Amino acid sequence: MLNKKIKLYYFIKRISKEHIDNILKYKNLNVIYIYSKDCPLNKILNLRNVCKKNKIKFYLSSNLKHIGYLNPDGIHIPSKNRTKIFNLRKNIDIIGTAYNQIDYYKKINQGCSAVFLSPIFITKKYSNNKKLGIIKFNLLSQHWKTKIIALGGITKENIKKIKLTRSEGFGGISFFEK
Repeated sequence: MLNKKIKLYYFIKRISKEHIDNILKYKNLNVIYIYSKDCPLNKILNLRNVCKKNKIKFYLSSNLKHIGYLNPDGIHIPSKNRTKIFNLRKNIDIIGTAYNQIDYYKKINQGCSAVFLSPIFITKKYSNNKKLGIIKFNLLSQHWKTKIIALGGITKENIKKIKLTRSEGFGGISFFEK
């Protein structure tokens, strides 16, 4: 169990040269762009082209209006989004975020092939009372039949603990930007 290959998911809110440089540093990376109205579509297309050129999967989050134009490899459905997703290409990958068992079943009904389970460690947003920890993370996801990805509070110091979980990888923002 300790020798498994971990997939990395980098959540990007703003597109800059720093973010593109960070993308190129890691192997086995997937990029999830959190859509913002402030960012012009040509910048998002540039990010997608960098990802495709370097064989990095590009996911679009929070806005499905531009999915046909941007042609991402997959989409990310945040936990707040409860609507059923229709009219997608057959080969598009759908990933969701869940905080508990109820969220998980809603993501399964939305057609997610993988689910982020959050928060595994303490973050600025989630205190010690809200974090799952390794044991709760494994117990909660014990009977889940989809791929599980850890999310929340992952740092260079606790990265080795991810290998003790049932997750196939982890996602984050601050881990990649430091």
